[in-house]
Amino acid sequence: MENLIALVNRLQQACTALGDHGEDSALPTLWDALPSIAVVGGQSSGKSSVLESVVGRDFLPRGSGIVTRRPLVLQLNRISEGREYAEFGHLPRKRFTDFAAVRKEISDETDRETGRTKHISSVPIYLSIYSPNVVNLTLIDLPGLTKVAVEGQPDSIVQDIENMVRSYIEKPNCIILAISPANQDLATSDAIKISREVDPRGERTFGVLTKIDLMDKGTDAVDILEGRSYKLQFPWIGVVNRSQADINKSVDMIAARRREKEYFANTPEYKHLASRMGSEHLGKVLSKHLEAVIKSRIPGLQSLINKTINELESELSRLGKPIATDAGGKLYMIMEICRSFDGIFKEHLDGVRPGGDKVYNVFDNLLPAALKRLQFDKHLSMDNVRKLITEADGYQPHLIAPEQGYRRLIESTLVTIKGPAEASVDAVHGILKDLVHKAISETHELKQYPSLRVEVSSAAVESLERMRDESKKATLQLVEMECSYLTVDFFRKLPQDIEKGGNPTHSIFDRYNDSYLRRVGSNVLSYVNMVCATLRNSIPKSIVYCQVREAKRSLLDHFFTDLGKKEGKQLVLLYILSPILFLNEQIFWDDENSVFKEEYGQPSPLLIWRLPSSRMRPFSSLGPILKKLKDFAVESSKIEWVSSFGGLGNGIESLPTDLVWGKEGAYLKNGALGVALMSVTSTAKVKISPFVATLAANPTFVSALFAWVIAQSSKVFLNFWVERKWDFRIMVASGGMPSSHSALCTALTTSVAICHGVADSLFPVCLGFSLIVMYDAIGVRRHAGMQAEVLNVIIEDLFQGHPISQRKLKELLGHTPLQVVAGALLGILVAWFCCQGCGAISV
Repeated sequence: MENLIALVNRLQQACTALGDHGEDSALPTLWDALPSIAVVGGQSSGKSSVLESVVGRDFLPRGSGIVTRRPLVLQLNRISEGREYAEFGHLPRKRFTDFAAVRKEISDETDRETGRTKHISSVPIYLSIYSPNVVNLTLIDLPGLTKVAVEGQPDSIVQDIENMVRSYIEKPNCIILAISPANQDLATSDAIKISREVDPRGERTFGVLTKIDLMDKGTDAVDILEGRSYKLQFPWIGVVNRSQADINKSVDMIAARRREKEYFANTPEYKHLASRMGSEHLGKVLSKHLEAVIKSRIPGLQSLINKTINELESELSRLGKPIATDAGGKLYMIMEICRSFDGIFKEHLDGVRPGGDKVYNVFDNLLPAALKRLQFDKHLSMDNVRKLITEADGYQPHLIAPEQGYRRLIESTLVTIKGPAEASVDAVHGILKDLVHKAISETHELKQYPSLRVEVSSAAVESLERMRDESKKATLQLVEMECSYLTVDFFRKLPQDIEKGGNPTHSIFDRYNDSYLRRVGSNVLSYVNMVCATLRNSIPKSIVYCQVREAKRSLLDHFFTDLGKKEGKQLVLLYILSPILFLNEQIFWDDENSVFKEEYGQPSPLLIWRLPSSRMRPFSSLGPILKKLKDFAVESSKIEWVSSFGGLGNGIESLPTDLVWGKEGAYLKNGALGVALMSVTSTAKVKISPFVATLAANPTFVSALFAWVIAQSSKVFLNFWVERKWDFRIMVASGGMPSSHSALCTALTTSVAICHGVADSLFPVCLGFSLIVMYDAIGVRRHAGMQAEVLNVIIEDLFQGHPISQRKLKELLGHTPLQVVAGALLGILVAWFCCQGCGAISV
């Protein structure tokens, strides 16, 4: 069974190393499921002495007031032989053989977290002790409960300590070791009070009575130890700790234990209880009980571990395969992902997945309906037939049949079929594009690599556009072929049919009468309908051959060709992970075995996953933003971030840094303010939408927003300075100094110039937009306001007393050139400030 406790200790150490401290989580936490023993008691109740007695070593800090200010997770590991030593979780692989150094390290680590104050922290210290003189056990030493805050402590210290203790002992797998001094009334015991609240039946509580030797003469603790005063499910255990004089004299634990045994054996009141008293017996009882609890929990632990493994494997599957380090491996992985996407796309077309039937719907419904809407009979009206035949005859009328007229009528009518033919090509192109986007969204591997997803999507759409152009060209050629050469046999049969029917041929004088023209129109309509029936069958064949078949066969051929020309550093840019995946994840840094470090010679994050936490830091004020902004502005010129998330260290964790990669291996950073905003949104206590969090890190958006808000706010203060009164309606009003529209536009343009460069196609668009807005503000809008001012005066003079005179036109619309220039300069300054640390950096 000792091996079983040692196994639980190793599981707890693994939880500690992986950051599982029993916090609330979307996935089950193993730490909470592992049995442990929490030591609870009031200040100066003898908790530390009990722990040292169980361990057999003097290693805990001592002093007056609150000494234990952080939980201490103490893991005792029995070894068969060798020298005793201790290891801290925050100092792995460093062994302490001097337990005075252990005591000092506990104090120093506490001060590192809380400072040299009397504040407390819920962040635990992990200490493992290896000794042949201990039993396998895990104990958690918690801060002592108190009733009054002393000088230097916050007023909430009493409630803070109680909440921390309760958070540990309320867990069903926690065994409570309630320490109560015997020289105080048990009814006032802090340990018994809080234990009763979380364990009213005493099923998880062990009572330990300390300071029995310090009780007043004539009193004893027999009623308590025998369970008559306060009964627990487990027997009370009394201990006699070292006095302060013994500690000052450095009395060792062996001597203290021997004297403890002698006390209980030689004291008449406790002589009959001596066999189950003492710290040595306490350690054995706790170890035996812990063994029994672990044994009963084994099936549940096994089920929980298997369930967690399955969930984590599912999460790892969602995250995708590890990234290869060599160029060949990267290329192979990208091609495998592309083949997966291509297979899903083909499944949509072949009917395995929904969507391919929409192509058939174009051929079976949309194309015939479009051909019917052409209304050839209206095009072949009597007047139009007469006009075209007359124009075709020219100055010499036709002799027998108007052949040129027929040709013009047929060609002009068949040309209209190009519209439905092109519409069918475009409709199929739209369906194929939708299927591409659907296939991309269904390709799991592409979800985590936005750069690769964009590249694949762009390449697929470009291929579809090339296929659309080829299909449109081939389809229109079908129509043009029908126009260029008429089926003569169709018309040769027409006179024969008429003669067989006995209809007389028209004389030369009747060639332009209505009956003759009606016959010509009818002949042309019959031929056009015959051609329509033919094209209705041939157009789908052309579209399927040029678009659908080619899309299935060579959708990503051009992409693969370009991919083979890329170098390793260019390929790794396609592996930038999506920041949306990490908004609710905690990420730790590791400088080893990193793809980016191998490629670029600098550290990059190895993503070690934790369960997503729902507890985040508060998004309460502008303070965190300004603090982070100051830090990032200083560091942005020193550190290059090359991951979707990362941090600058100094305690800042889980810092999302959304990188947008540009051309030729350059990437853009979001700037100091963008990263500060992203950090605050990602650590907010209120759950922030990934869309909002990502938008908050967009320097262009932030620059424009801040420029507009500052410009509008400054109008309020300028108006107060002039008018000596506050008017907050100006915040949403137009006009005034400075121009908020100009500030917004120039902030947009400046941000694009800083983050993307003036060579980017987005910059001239923003620049043109800004110039138009500023020109409009100085010109049209300003003159409209001046006209409104004149009209208001005219209406007031001519219609005084009439209701119309009460309806004033808005006069403050545009801006003076000075106001526009002021707004433009404000926008440039705001964008420059917001985009600090943002720019293209070669990799």
